[in-house]
Amino acid sequence: MQALYLGKSSESLTVQLNRQPTDAELERALPAYTTGPVEKMRSLQRRCGRAVFFGMLMVWFAALSSPALAQGTVSGGFCGVGGCTVDNNTVNSADIQDGTVTAADIANGTITSADIGIGQVTSTNILNGAILGVDIGGATITAANIAAGTVTGANIATGTVTSANILNGTIANADLAVNSVASGNIQDGTVTGADIAGGTVTSANIQNGTIAAADIATGAVTTTQILDGTVALADLAANSVNSSKIVDGSVALADLAANSVNSSKIVDGSVATADLANLSVTTAKIANNAVTTTQILDGTVVLADLAANSVNSSKIVDGSVALADLAANSVDSSKIVDGSVATADLANLSVTTAKIANNAVTTTQILDGTVALADLAANSVNSSKIVDGSVA
Repeated sequence: MQALYLGKSSESLTVQLNRQPTDAELERALPAYTTGPVEKMRSLQRRCGRAVFFGMLMVWFAALSSPALAQGTVSGGFCGVGGCTVDNNTVNSADIQDGTVTAADIANGTITSADIGIGQVTSTNILNGAILGVDIGGATITAANIAAGTVTGANIATGTVTSANILNGTIANADLAVNSVASGNIQDGTVTGADIAGGTVTSANIQNGTIAAADIATGAVTTTQILDGTVALADLAANSVNSSKIVDGSVALADLAANSVNSSKIVDGSVATADLANLSVTTAKIANNAVTTTQILDGTVVLADLAANSVNSSKIVDGSVALADLAANSVDSSKIVDGSVATADLANLSVTTAKIANNAVTTTQILDGTVALADLAANSVNSSKIVDGSVA
């Protein structure tokens, strides 16, 4: 069924037809407004199928039959002299030739989700950058929907990535922000030496009292790392301190154990008088021939210090043996140099006849005028002993 509606100003004409309008009917209906042949009107009718405006006159073609639609001549938009439109909700899918609706035929904002078949929208149909978060249903995007390498930090909401979203072993150093890893993020006991950059661990990072000997590399502790005055005896290994480790002159008496210093520890000739305790040097400590006049205090050698026959002439200063030094009867002829006993050496009346050797007294030994009669033996004076002319 088709209806032809004609109207001009306030008048209108309705003609009910059971068929397509003929050319004659069209010419009669539009005599004053037809500017071309009837075929042009036919073309408008086929193209628009609804309404054609010529000035104040409207021609309304209601619901063309399906044969006319089957020709594939109905399209959207305006057409004709005054243009044509399609009534809302009057064109369905069967009325539109496949592939003839373009973006220009669709008013902005008129297509809703109900108009789009499931799975009909592909990437080609979507303007780049036009899909917003509100356009995507919750939990609808899977890994298969995302091209590799397209998700950046800006696409990820703060706090949305959890351990379950991260493939084990895939977080590299470059993925971590500076100062982003705290103690709570590190599993206890998992940080090894290889994880720590050289020079990054300071005293503040180490808990007091937690560094054991096993934590310190051999030769790693120098004087800089040791607090002055803190190395105790227990810290030193046996035989670990040699002369090079001891400051010259710093070993005091209190540092030496009893009997710890023997001859090998004493520099030859370095023991001074001040180093010896009183009466500490005994005969056993003195080597043979070790005591010379330098070691003996002048005037201190007494008789008891001298061994029997220990003093000979070479040990006595010439002229130093006094009378008091000689024992009674200690000097015999062998101890007196021949001709050395002078008158002064003889005590008065000390030379007796027994002390004078035979023929030892000559005129030289007799004081002139001192030979008395008693001194002359009987018959001891003969003529040769009397001076001539001297007998009176």
